[in-house]
Amino acid sequence: MKLTSREFDRIAGLSMLEFSEQEKADLLEDLNKLLSEAEKLKNLEVSNEEPLINPSASIESGQLREDSPRKPLPLQIVLENAPVKRESFVVVKKRAYVK
Repeated sequence: MKLTSREFDRIAGLSMLEFSEQEKADLLEDLNKLLSEAEKLKNLEVSNEEPLINPSASIESGQLREDSPRKPLPLQIVLENAPVKRESFVVVKKRAYVK
């Protein structure tokens, strides 16, 4: 699988990320190298290997972690870390849906 420039632009738009043309070219090359390496994993024979862990075993056995209520972060701390804020709200940039 190879990621095209158009697919990269779509993913970046959905992620609300912006890149210069040089950053885009570098990242696209790196991502395609990573995807190429991941493709090699499809050819590994693992049918005779025992899994080290089974992520769904805890769900099947009903052993989920305790859902305990916690206090949320204080609003003042959240606002101190927000890059843009207005009154008691964090302001985020509205982006158009990228096709």
